[in-house]
Amino acid sequence: MLVNNEAGEKNFEKVKKRLIWKQTKLEDSMQPPLKAPFPKPDNREQFWSDFENKSFEYVAKKYGGIGLKNDAKLLLRKIKRKIKKLVVKGGKEIPILYKRKEECCGCTACYAICPKEAISMVEDEEGFEYPQIDESKCVRCYQCIKVCPIKAARAQ
Repeated sequence: MLVNNEAGEKNFEKVKKRLIWKQTKLEDSMQPPLKAPFPKPDNREQFWSDFENKSFEYVAKKYGGIGLKNDAKLLLRKIKRKIKKLVVKGGKEIPILYKRKEECCGCTACYAICPKEAISMVEDEEGFEYPQIDESKCVRCYQCIKVCPIKAARAQ
């Protein structure tokens, strides 16, 4: 929740006892592309050339993570997750904040709420930040899941 005026402050005071919250600086909650212009990718001209002159399948495989190489990566990740489930700390699994980037809005709520600072925001290739859990620090309190606006919206 962003509180930036008196009306917002009054509304927040009414509900803050029922919330788990942490005050942060606005700059700490902003995605890097919103702080400054995004740099031009090195391969932009090549991408547009390929887009105009090559097949969709070629462009999808080269730039979109589609194909045998990506399938192999996904299979290895799936196997790794299954192995981790067999060796679970304290009987609880590590929270899964998102499976696909579309399932994360980058609001940093999970990062802000984590009592053990086990969540860091990691920048992807496009400059957007997504949460990453340090499994050695995570105590599996699931506060990150409870505070997530995407997960809360899906639960309703």
